Amino acid sequence: LIEELIRLDYEGKASLEKGAPFFYRLGIAHYNMTYFGNTWQAKDYFRSGSNWKYRNEENTYPLYGTPYGNQEYKDCSLAQYYFEKARLMTKNKENGARAAYMGAKCEQNTWFGSKSCNYSPYSNSIPNVPDKYRTYFKRLKEDYNDTEFYKKIIKECKYFRAYAL
Repeated sequence: LIEELIRLDYEGKASLEKGAPFFYRLGIAHYNMTYFGNTWQAKDYFRSGSNWKYRNEENTYPLYGTPYGNQEYKDCSLAQYYFEKARLMTKNKENGARAAYMGAKCEQNTWFGSKSCNYSPYSNSIPNVPDKYRTYFKRLKEDYNDTEFYKKIIKECKYFRAYAL
């Protein structure tokens, strides 16, 4: 995993003309290693949404059998950094829309992990995310609304559809 991350970073930096796909893949890798991704096991041994009400600034949660608690890795900032690099570097508007959408997911997850968030992961309602955490949704709506990806995501993502419509 580490070798692949280093290779992708090198490839992205080696060719600024063709680096966007490498940075996008780095963003995907880092996103998927957070609490919100499907390969969270790369950085964590245990994950549970039931302990969110106990969150603190260090994202450490009480857990039986762990005297120092369980550290959840929820920081999406590195993934967001790579998505933004990919978005800015790409010459393909469809790929820019994809990167902006993933940046939006990072932003929204940052809010979910913040102390100011009162949304429950068990709620079926669509959260009212503060504007501070919707800059990528705004960018997606304003800059990429003529892409096929935009049309697809507005059908599939209830959060974005509620924001955009």
